[in-house]
Amino acid sequence: MERLRLKPGDRVVCLGDSITVDPHGYVTLAQQVLARSIPGVEVVNAGRPGHTAADLVARLERDALAQRPSWVTLCVGGNDARHGVPVAAYQAQVQAMVDGARTAGAAVALCTPPPFEPHEPGLPAEPANALIERYAGCLEALADEQDLLLIPVHAVFRLVHEAGDPADPVRLTHDGVHMSPTGRYLMGLTFLAAFGVSVEPNPN
Repeated sequence: MERLRLKPGDRVVCLGDSITVDPHGYVTLAQQVLARSIPGVEVVNAGRPGHTAADLVARLERDALAQRPSWVTLCVGGNDARHGVPVAAYQAQVQAMVDGARTAGAAVALCTPPPFEPHEPGLPAEPANALIERYAGCLEALADEQDLLLIPVHAVFRLVHEAGDPADPVRLTHDGVHMSPTGRYLMGLTFLAAFGVSVEPNPN
């Protein structure tokens, strides 16, 4: 079992884009589970639709650090990939947020961006997915090198896609980008598991 990384009274600020701001998404699931399992833990949704890593850097202080968080989670990359942001530029923006959060005394968790899915059967989601995969690799390396918590959403989603039936693929998004109910649940479980929190079935 993963070591529990949260304690009563912690505040977790989740910075991200439209996948984060989704009112039914992974942040909401985390809020609901943690409210029942760890007293006083607060999970703050700081997602904004359409935002890139550069946008998150611009509002890091206002939307995250000003709230004196115990943790800052970063989940971004889909919009960067759609705009063709080079990996080096993406990494520099993420590093700036890591440095800023740590200087403010917050721990950092990096959430790897989920891959895009085809909008229709047979419609490829490349070349943006090639960038998404490289962004995920960049975050994995940063987490390993700098002792950051990794939330491996990209790897988990890839595993589900690869294990599925090609003739009847599992859909984790409803439009190729934004989460379906299944995708929301899977992303929420992955987020919680990274913090050492399991979702136990209710015996009642």
